[in-house]
Parts: sequence; structure tokens; C-alpha cells
Amino acid sequence: MAYEIYMPHIGWERIRLLKWLKQDGDQILRGDLVVMVGNDDRTRNIEVFETGTLKIHPAAPEPGMGLTDGVLLGYVVPENEIGVFQVPLSESDEIMAQISSSLEIVESDQANTGPEPKRRRAISPRARRIAHELGFVWEDVEGTGKSGRIVERDIRAAFDGVAPKALPGSGNRSLTAGNSGNNLAFEPPAQTDREAPAIPNGGLDGDIRALPMNAIRQVIAERMSISAHTTTPVTLTTEVDATELVLLREKYVTEQWDPVPAYHDILMKLVADSLRGCPELNTALIEGNIVQHDLVNIGVTTDTERGLLVPVVHDVRSKSLQVIAEESAKLVEQTQAGTLPLDKLREGTFTITNLGMYDIDAFTPIINLPECAILGVGRIVPKVVVVDERTLTTGIRRIMALSLTFDHRLVDGGPAAKFLQTLKSLIEKTQEIL
Repeated sequence: MAYEIYMPHIGWERIRLLKWLKQDGDQILRGDLVVMVGNDDRTRNIEVFETGTLKIHPAAPEPGMGLTDGVLLGYVVPENEIGVFQVPLSESDEIMAQISSSLEIVESDQANTGPEPKRRRAISPRARRIAHELGFVWEDVEGTGKSGRIVERDIRAAFDGVAPKALPGSGNRSLTAGNSGNNLAFEPPAQTDREAPAIPNGGLDGDIRALPMNAIRQVIAERMSISAHTTTPVTLTTEVDATELVLLREKYVTEQWDPVPAYHDILMKLVADSLRGCPELNTALIEGNIVQHDLVNIGVTTDTERGLLVPVVHDVRSKSLQVIAEESAKLVEQTQAGTLPLDKLREGTFTITNLGMYDIDAFTPIINLPECAILGVGRIVPKVVVVDERTLTTGIRRIMALSLTFDHRLVDGGPAAKFLQTLKSLIEKTQEIL
């Protein structure tokens, strides 16, 4: 059995992977130092506790990239398994690998200027999988991706005996989020061989421009396309009396909570409670298996200049509303600034997307794979409604639309409707619950 190498908790801030002390495929012994990590103040070498062959995980951070506790760096593979060992890469891992391959730490002006250590030949997870499917040895292929990274077009071109060509501007096209040592730079991932509409020979008209898709936009496009073509989405919509929700938040404002919980913070807590009665919605379809999650990790869609990201608040059930609000505010701030740690984009089990601030009443959200469901939240608007059916008494209440899209392959309409009904009931009694 392969021994996994994780980034241990060492209690430092802004840790980066500095260099690999051993290379992919090297023979290592118990106690060998394999990777150097550190920050601007100090460094540390990570050792292994098994003997075998080093296999660096294809989604592991490159030298210079940021590290977080628990990141999987690689494996020590016993000699009797090296011939059959394959790096496990689940559907969710591959999606995150596409994002992580588009993120890197931007060095500050004070960074060390010493000679750059020799780097291992890098290959994208997609290119590695294509090479494996073709039975092609990729180690000697010249990469045309960023920093010589081997991408899918390189594998296909080498397999067909055609010299690969880098995309125009692929070597230096990037959108830098800032200049601090912990910010992120985004570069478009390698193009695939999928056919795209050609630009006419005469060029574009004067009032039409061809705008390149940045890295995050390309990942979003691919994920949304996969979601639309592989899931069986069904959307249920209902209206809920959100008067108690509004009054509760106004109470937090009056009491000067810091930070004041946003509507999505309160909804996260209520959604987590509602999922107790409908655990089928807290699942994922991964490698042909329905995975039931014990924890409720809720992602909230956040619009940025680079595209849509979904930072995740982990284990929502165990946290108070104040802790959720504090963590959520920090995640949104980091997302907007481009400093969000990659582990905060991982392991979501349910997503909330809110378009109410844009005066949208109801909409059809797209499932955030590999999750089972996503909740769309519309605007809160005052309406005249019947508040007592017996006497036909009317009143002005704050009404909000909820749109739940779920994957019918994993859950039927009955449990999904029950979840929405439960959530509606909790929202209408918000002040009694929280």
C-alpha cells in the first residue's frame, strides 16, 4: 500500500513549497527529506517514514505556490507495487486540479533572488490521463504550457508525431490580482483539441471583438457544460415569508454584531438544519458511487473580476451563526482579493447562490458538481398577502423566492420537496430558532 505524504501542521503563516529535495521516481529511504517548505522568515524540510519510490501527486503545488495544512503532496510506493501504481484522481480532485493549475503565488519585491532550483518536468492532470489512455510515455515530451508544463495538446501532438506549437501569447498572458506575496495570478489553461467556431478570414467587423477567456472563465465553462450534460437537473421553486428573517437581521444590525450576518450566513445555518431530514441532498456522485457526507460544507457563490468562485464554509452544523458570519466574511474578502487558499474551495457538499441583490425573483441555478443540489435565493420584496385564511385578513409581508435544483439521479422529487418545505418553515420561524 502506498504511503501518502501530506503537508503537516507547523503553525506558520503564508507557507510556500520552496523546492523538492527528491524528484518524481527517485528511490527514497525511511527518514529521507523530500521537500522544503517555508515562508519569508524560515524554512523546514519534510521527511518521510517509509521506503520506496517517490511519486509526486499531479495536483501538488508547484515550487513557489502556497501550501495549506493537509495538502496531499505525493506518495511513497513500495517496490512491489510500483509497476501497477496509479495516482488516484477522483472527479472532484480533477476539477480542483484544473483550478489549482491556474493559480500561483505572485512573488513580492522582497522575495529571494537566488538561482531557481531545477524543477521536475510538470504535466497537467488532464494530459497525464490522456497519455495513460493512449499508452504513451510522456516523460520526454517538451511542454508548451506555462513554464514548460506538459498539457494535452503536447501529448496528442507527440503521439501523432507532430511538433506542438504554443498558443499565441500563452507564455506571458496573465491577469495579476495584486503585488503582495500571497496574491494569486491567473493564466488561461491549455487549449484542447475541441473544435471551435473559426474567425472569418477577413477578420471581425469593426464593432465586434474577440475576447480571450481567462483561466477561471474556462474552468467555469467546462464545469457548467459537464453539469448540464451529465446530470438530470430538476428545479423546484417556492415562495417563503421572509419577514422574520429580515427582522432578525435588523436586530443584529441594531445590536452592532461584528460582522453583521449576511442573509446567506443565516440561510447556511437553516439549510444545514434542514438537511438533517433530507440527507439525500447532502450527497455526491463520485466515480459511479453515491457518497453520503456526514459533514455539511456549504459553498456560497462569489462573483469576482476573474469569474465565479465558490468558497466553502466547512462543518456548518457545528458552528454558531457568529462564527459562520466571521468565516464567511473572511472568505468573501479573500476571494475578492485573490488570496483565497485552495483548501477553501474544496470539499463542498451543498451550494447557495444569491441573486437577490440584482432584483432577481427566481432563477434556475446549475448544480455545482459533484454535489447533488444547489439553492438559488431571490430578492426579498414586500407583498400584500393573506395572513389569515379563516378571516381572509391581508397584510404586507416580506416575500422571497427559493429555487432548488437537484440531480434526479441521486434523489427523487419527494425528498427534495420535503427539504424545501422544511427550509421554508424554518425561515418563517427564524427568530424562534436562532
